[in-house]
Amino acid sequence: MTVLQLEKDKFKIILTHTEVILCFGSYERLKGLGINVRAAIKTLVSDIVFEKGETPVRVAVTVASKEDLGAHIFLILKRKTPEKTVVHFNDGNALADAMIILYKRGITTPCSLYKMENGYRIVLNEPVDSLYVINEFARFIKGSDILAENTDEYGKLLIRDNAIERLAVPFLKRF
Repeated sequence: MTVLQLEKDKFKIILTHTEVILCFGSYERLKGLGINVRAAIKTLVSDIVFEKGETPVRVAVTVASKEDLGAHIFLILKRKTPEKTVVHFNDGNALADAMIILYKRGITTPCSLYKMENGYRIVLNEPVDSLYVINEFARFIKGSDILAENTDEYGKLLIRDNAIERLAVPFLKRF
């Protein structure tokens, strides 16, 4: 068996005729992608592709084979991306007040600050359930990956990764 990485999340597994018969029993069984074949492919993926316990959400499998000549199994991995949270502020005062509260509560989750046409947005790289403390200053949308992509595309990036700390600390020093 030969495993080739075609791109970051695309792989090709080349099996000889003997390997097809030993692993799957027959070409028809391999092409049918039944439950046993899927289990074998899942084992291959976890053993060969992932090193740190990382698992894909989905694996797209395509099989190309020719009787007595072997088979090629193509894998496209769909990795799970972190769930994002977007927080929208109408003005800079609300943003500053909220960042101070989050910082004082020890919430320093990696996040980025964007300037939008109608205010400011913080994009947190993970869901944060403790944002209820800033409800009076902002509205937030949990699991808003599409809105996060929209913000990244149309907003002006002001601070990358550590927005809470970089905004809160200067205001805390003033008071």
